[in-house]
Amino acid sequence: MQILNSLLFLIIIICLSESIRAQNKNTLLAGICVQDASSYFHVLDARILIYELDEDSSVTTVDTLYSNVYANKEMLHPRLYRIVVEKSGYHTLDTTFVLQKTSRSRRKRLGLLMHPIHCFTLTGRIKNADNFQEIREGRVFVVDLSDSSKTELTLENGNFEYCGRCSTSYRIITDIAGYFPSRQRVELLTADCKKKKDLQQNLTIAVDQSYDAPFFEGDTLSLNDFTFEGESTKFTKKGRVEIKRLIRVLRARPEVRISILIQAATFSDRRYNRRLAEQRARVIDAQLSKGGVGQHRYLLKCSGKMDRKSRQSKQKISLWLRG
Repeated sequence: MQILNSLLFLIIIICLSESIRAQNKNTLLAGICVQDASSYFHVLDARILIYELDEDSSVTTVDTLYSNVYANKEMLHPRLYRIVVEKSGYHTLDTTFVLQKTSRSRRKRLGLLMHPIHCFTLTGRIKNADNFQEIREGRVFVVDLSDSSKTELTLENGNFEYCGRCSTSYRIITDIAGYFPSRQRVELLTADCKKKKDLQQNLTIAVDQSYDAPFFEGDTLSLNDFTFEGESTKFTKKGRVEIKRLIRVLRARPEVRISILIQAATFSDRRYNRRLAEQRARVIDAQLSKGGVGQHRYLLKCSGKMDRKSRQSKQKISLWLRG
């Protein structure tokens, strides 16, 4: 009986050893090394998720490690794995591969490179749209359009600075006393944000006065480049900006009444100039009406008088307040 028990025990030992030997034959000790793609320094304390996949890519097991110089893990071969590495300040690494034995050694090194998230520095300043003087006091808000998060910045000596993410769109909103809010969209895009270290974009935002101060009869409204192209009735690019600005001023101050004098002085005769001024007046009238400004709030005057002392054709639009 004792001999029978001994033989049975020996058979069990042999089976277990064969099983262990077969298992060791299909097992590799993988040393996972996570490095910075820019400096090749080791990235420590990164979270490593190891997914063991079936042939149909369904997950069978999941293990979690944290990187040191090497994070050791026994893995089967040949077997399909997916590894996800997460670390604050780095782009998430997600890779899928088939683990295979390439040498007689049971150890295998797995090198993984993580790309750091570089800061895109956005610097800017605020200026008065009339005289281009820098505005040194006020608030600036940066809205991340990907998640609608808002960051408030303060103006320091008229400048602001923000650290944004590459390949992201932002909207800059100004809040300055005495000025209309400005909403400017900024695209922070580069060819390769992963490799460049010093990324910077400079921005100048021009804001229009809201004319909160009292208006008095006879005051002149200062508008820049309120002009048309050549001898036409088409606004220049700056002229389109100015007519929109005038509409904002009039809608913000419903009590204001203005007079507008349109002068067209070309080398042609006075009748041609007068007719051109009247055509431009109709364009201005249509733009103001389209912008929601009532016709009772403005008076259009036309002039075709030519400045004979000048050899250049002239055009001028003057605006002043009336009672």
